Amino acid sequence: MRKTLAIILAAGVILTAATLSDRLWADKPPAPDPNKPWAKAFTLTDQDGNKVSLSSFSGQIVVMEWVNFDCPFSRRHYEQGTFKDLYKKYKYGLPGAAKPQPDKGRTREPKQKVVWLAINSTHYATVETNKAAAQKYAAPYPVLDDREGKVGRLYGAVTTPHIFIKAPSGELVYRGAIDDDPKGDKEASEILNYVDQALQETLEGKPVSIPETKPYGCSVKYAVQQ
Repeated sequence: MRKTLAIILAAGVILTAATLSDRLWADKPPAPDPNKPWAKAFTLTDQDGNKVSLSSFSGQIVVMEWVNFDCPFSRRHYEQGTFKDLYKKYKYGLPGAAKPQPDKGRTREPKQKVVWLAINSTHYATVETNKAAAQKYAAPYPVLDDREGKVGRLYGAVTTPHIFIKAPSGELVYRGAIDDDPKGDKEASEILNYVDQALQETLEGKPVSIPETKPYGCSVKYAVQQ
């Protein structure tokens, strides 16, 4: 009788442990898929001298735009307001969505759905020249100093502009050109803006239908590696 009871108790302990183990594993977040591209951490200085870290935007969509303000392709889009308009369009979510309100009693800006970071990997650019350009074009987002080229090379940025979009999960859901108008000679109604489309699909919780395109523009003017 005692032997039978001991066996039953032992079986119960094993079953409980197995169930608990299953529950613990089930509660763990899935490991990142190694076959997908993932955003890599970095910290750079913006045009106002502030340190900006990608990790600060966990759970948010982040657009990383490689820029060279001496490049005619970058200048064209800044003069046309391409990036600024997209940022304003999606900053708080899908167009038409109500702007989130800050907590009661606080005046701090509510959390953005979409963050835009311009990254300048041009070897001769400085914080000061980035600030002057940001003021000239009224850029409403950080322009980051990567004159050493470490972050640009980390991401494989090859042109200005070259766009990368990080989803809230950390996955890079888009890499490539801003649009399908490299010569700048299409009518506005004819242009397919890949970034606009990718942001809308990501905010809607859909997979990005065109996750990668060939970027166009000037080559990134990296510093010569010693």
